[in-house]
Amino acid sequence: NFAAERGVEQGVCLAGTDIDPACFHDPEALITPEQEMRLIGNLIEALADVPALGFEVGMQYTASVFGIWGYSLVMNRNLKEATELSLRYAPLSTAYCHLHTEISEDEFAMCAVPSSIPEHLRQFLLERDLGTAVNVIREIKLQDNPLKRLEFTGSALPYAARIEELAGIPVVYNSARNALV
Repeated sequence: NFAAERGVEQGVCLAGTDIDPACFHDPEALITPEQEMRLIGNLIEALADVPALGFEVGMQYTASVFGIWGYSLVMNRNLKEATELSLRYAPLSTAYCHLHTEISEDEFAMCAVPSSIPEHLRQFLLERDLGTAVNVIREIKLQDNPLKRLEFTGSALPYAARIEELAGIPVVYNSARNALV
């Protein structure tokens, strides 16, 4: 839907993926990670002029997209419980980054390590995974109102203001980690 809303035809997105368009109407259909990565590459190419594309795509994901796993997130009372559950069942999610937590006396961070992702998809998938986390945490309305900032290891991107606008929280660059704090 995201690509179609921006005028990208389905055939452009599916080129070279071997994905049958009929599978989008079949709840039992499976798409391999390789097929998804090819589709993402096609999307990046087709929408190269969209700033913060990965983050914007991530902000489209809701807890309901993840089925019973997403429902279980909604049932948690605080960020720590929700994150522990999400990390335990991360293989059931769409995340490509390796996710882990870092806890200090005054902060709790969900960190995303994209090093295993192919270079040409890495920034998109890092943004998508963190954008998804921001949106799902907001959606489940945790009692501890946890979102303080986003952190990225790299330099500020040309579209840094767009990420901050979408996230609604400050974004720090040149950090020691990629994280939602």
